[in-house]
Amino acid sequence: MNFLQAGLLKLLPTTIMWLLLAYLGFKCLDMLLGILKAWKNNNYRSGKMRDGIVRWIAEIVAIVFVVVVDMVLGLNFYLCGFTLSLFVYKEAGSILENLTECGVEMPLAVKEKLEVFNKKESKVE
Repeated sequence: MNFLQAGLLKLLPTTIMWLLLAYLGFKCLDMLLGILKAWKNNNYRSGKMRDGIVRWIAEIVAIVFVVVVDMVLGLNFYLCGFTLSLFVYKEAGSILENLTECGVEMPLAVKEKLEVFNKKESKVE
C-alpha cells in the first residue's frame, strides 16, 4: 500500500502531499542543524528548543486549519499550496542560515540571497 494514500492523506492532491512531506523533512533537518549549531557554539538552551517545538506544533495546527478552510470554501487547495510553499521557503532559508553558522561555505549567490532573507526577516521582527 502506498503510504501517501493512507488515511486522511488520500483526500489531498499529490502536489499538496509532496509539499507537506517537503515541509516536514525540511523542518526536521532544520531542527537537527539547529541542535548541531547550538552544540558547536556551546550555547544550547532548552527553553529555546521548547519554543521551537511549540512553534512547530502551531505551524502544524495552522496547516491543518488552512486545509480545512481550503476544503470548506472549495478553493481547490490553492490556499493550502501557497501556505505550504511559504513554510518550505522559510525552512529552506533557516537551513541555509544554520549551515552557514555551522561553518559550511556557501556559494556567493546563496550568501547574497541569504543576506536579503535575513534583512527582510529582521524588518518583520
